[in-house]
Amino acid sequence: MPCHGLDQLAAGADALVHSVIRKDLLKTLPQQRIRDVCDYHSSVEEAASTASRAAVGTLVLTHCVPPIAPGQEEAWRACAAAHFGGRIELGPDLHRIEVNGTT
Repeated sequence: MPCHGLDQLAAGADALVHSVIRKDLLKTLPQQRIRDVCDYHSSVEEAASTASRAAVGTLVLTHCVPPIAPGQEEAWRACAAAHFGGRIELGPDLHRIEVNGTT
């Protein structure tokens, strides 16, 4: 969830690694308990807005819910790109990114 404290902690970071959900997709599911996670997880758009406010260099979307289906990677990036102009990466487990010339 968006939080002023997170904005401050992430301010100017080379990268922000953020778990995200696609609220638009979860809200279509029939089970209420699955839809309830929307109340306490950040959406892709919210994570991207945090990255923008904090002026980070790279946003890494991780622990994506629901899992990103093959061929849907660009749709997830587009959700973030509407709110963040920096580099956007999808970060499955063990994903590595280069920060300040190191991995």
